[in-house]
Amino acid sequence: KTAINKMTQYIGAKVKVTTTDGKIRQGTLVSVNKKTAQVEQRIHSGKFAVYVPFDQITKFEVFRLLAEQK
Repeated sequence: KTAINKMTQYIGAKVKVTTTDGKIRQGTLVSVNKKTAQVEQRIHSGKFAVYVPFDQITKFEVFRLLAEQK
């Protein structure tokens, strides 16, 4: 689990975002601006961009290698 205000450090990383309505957005964090985070998800043979407003994010997780967690 990672603090939402640290999102910009993880652009390009694989992430999992949980929203207030229980939806899970899992993919690559592409961009972050003042109001939203853009997560790119792979669907079948293509990519799909999802914009998640900060006020709807309840949990932000970054997938890391075990060696990076120390």
